[in-house]
Amino acid sequence: MTRLLSLAVAALLIGPACPFLTDSVHAQAVSSALKPRLVFESEQHDFGLVDDASRPTATLAFRNEGSAALTIVRVDTTCGCTAAKLDKMQYEPGEGGELEVSLKTEGKKNRVTQYVTVTSDDPDRPTQRLEVRADVVQLVDVSVRTVNFGKIERGVASKQTIVVTGPSEEFVVTAARSTRPDVFDLKILQPREAEIFDRLSGGQKRAVAQYVVEVTPGANIPAGQASATLVLSTNLEARPEIQIGANAFVKGDVQIGEPGRLSFGGVKAGDPIDLTVRVESRSGTPFEIKKMVEMIPVGKKLLESVEIELIPVPETAVELEQDDDDDSEPVVRYTAYDLTVKGTAPATPMPVRGFIVLNTDARGQPVVRVNLSGVVRR
Repeated sequence: MTRLLSLAVAALLIGPACPFLTDSVHAQAVSSALKPRLVFESEQHDFGLVDDASRPTATLAFRNEGSAALTIVRVDTTCGCTAAKLDKMQYEPGEGGELEVSLKTEGKKNRVTQYVTVTSDDPDRPTQRLEVRADVVQLVDVSVRTVNFGKIERGVASKQTIVVTGPSEEFVVTAARSTRPDVFDLKILQPREAEIFDRLSGGQKRAVAQYVVEVTPGANIPAGQASATLVLSTNLEARPEIQIGANAFVKGDVQIGEPGRLSFGGVKAGDPIDLTVRVESRSGTPFEIKKMVEMIPVGKKLLESVEIELIPVPETAVELEQDDDDDSEPVVRYTAYDLTVKGTAPATPMPVRGFIVLNTDARGQPVVRVNLSGVVRR
């Protein structure tokens, strides 16, 4: 009897609470079932054959196939040559939208693949990567994108050519210039006829105009690293200018003898440092070093414990007559100088990296730089 009474009381206590527990569990289940779902009709688009003056655009359709509102957090592209645009960032269940993707083809050639990454609050696929492709045909074909002379000697003739092939017989290279006329000279030769296989029209053979542009180092090109941009102007509205890089390393008359730098490797604090390198004219032409500047951005404390000197080499002395005054004493110039670094390593361990700048009156070589490096250890 007592047991039956206890069961009855328990039933009265538990029974009314069950509906509330059931509703809570149901609400949680419904909440977890309500979620957005971003679905694109296609995650790839191929523009096919396009020319490099075009900017093809595609529309990628999508829909929120979930049961809760979808928020697109951001849209990222792999580079500045791809752009993506959305009308808005939130979409209700069942609502569709379009992502506009454009591809900048200028400067591109052959197969180009770029990606667009869409980040949303879709819990199953928070990021989706879309792929856009194109096969880019250049309206104007240029034989090189960079004219590289490598190492050349100042005053020694050197020449390279750029072959420019247009899209038709009416194509004209109207002008050619260098952003640094003192560094590179350009000359447009007479046009010639050529034939191309036009991929944009199904591979048909077509007659076109072709130009050759000669590039030569300027007469006053300075020694050292020289670079410029070569600009070719055309009569094409879609490609009015073509830019090509050009560079050369010009060997000046003044050179740094072996080993070509000042380096003390690794030394202990307090150890002696004794370095010498010869700065000389390869042609035996006398020159003057007017100024010497130490530029040691790393390990500048080295300058407190060493002395840097520039010593003319006596046996290379040359007497030069002064034209303006016959009675004046001849001027002595040298064809070689010894640059020395002597002293002791600093007490503080440190790396040393920098250079010594020599200002000279050598033709076309106002600055000569000598690297200085080493490591001071404990």
